[in-house]
Amino acid sequence: MTVCIAAICEGGTRIIGASDRMLTAEDMIEFEPPQTKIWALTSSIIVMASADTCVLTEILKNVELEVKARISSEPEQWWRVRDIAELYSRRYQEFHFTRAENVILKPLGLNRESFINAQRTMDPKFVHSVGRKLADFKLPGVSAIFVGIDNDGPQLRSEHQLLYPHIYSANGSELTCQDTIAFAAIGVGAWHAESQFMSARHTRQCNFPETLLLTYSAKKCAEVAPGVGKWTDMFSIGPGLGASTYIEPHLVNGLERIYQRTRKEMERVNKRAEKKAKRYIEEITRSPKQGQQTAKGKLRRPLSSCAD
Repeated sequence: MTVCIAAICEGGTRIIGASDRMLTAEDMIEFEPPQTKIWALTSSIIVMASADTCVLTEILKNVELEVKARISSEPEQWWRVRDIAELYSRRYQEFHFTRAENVILKPLGLNRESFINAQRTMDPKFVHSVGRKLADFKLPGVSAIFVGIDNDGPQLRSEHQLLYPHIYSANGSELTCQDTIAFAAIGVGAWHAESQFMSARHTRQCNFPETLLLTYSAKKCAEVAPGVGKWTDMFSIGPGLGASTYIEPHLVNGLERIYQRTRKEMERVNKRAEKKAKRYIEEITRSPKQGQQTAKGKLRRPLSSCAD
């Protein structure tokens, strides 16, 4: 129960992200501790996640260990966003299989290998029942957004290294590339956040200040969804490799002041529009002529025609 948002901007040279701090434990207890949910896996790649806290922590710790190990042994070989997202997908599947094995097979004195090897000697109905339970086993809802800048793009001839921004969203182990859309959101507040980017007609060509405020505003709009926390953490990646930074709280507070002023202005504009609409409707519907009741009614002209 949360919201995490990412957007590409500045012609594809920068990425902005935002998240709340709401966490959910396996027993569905929600709380908002003083710690960020933004994981910097490398200096150019960040992951945000919406999930059961225990499940997420175990999966991402395994991913982080492998990422750090390769960086330590091959510091000149930059990780690609796609590779880390696919690594996460594999570790998610492994965790899923292990959890299913612990919950379903171990109480029967079995594991995956022994269950497969002993199927010929088991009652077919028993095998089918256990197999169905394994196939239907579900983990608590887990989703994540992987964002970063790397050199994974069209192979063009150039003297200079070309860099590309990427957004991959993961729903369980299923990955979706959001590069073309240039924004993504996950969590219970995702719909509210994404609608803001759609309304603003966001593209990767939008400038940094515009996208920074839009991302913050999208997070604030997502707070109407139950389970989205009030605290906001933000970060920026790019331009260039290794250029990622958290956006300081005092800068986020500045965005909050701008957002609140803009919101008040919009409320005043909406009230004026409502008054104008009320006067307009009153004018075109003033003193309507009452007709006589007949067996076959005849619709009056629509309001748009009356106003002509």
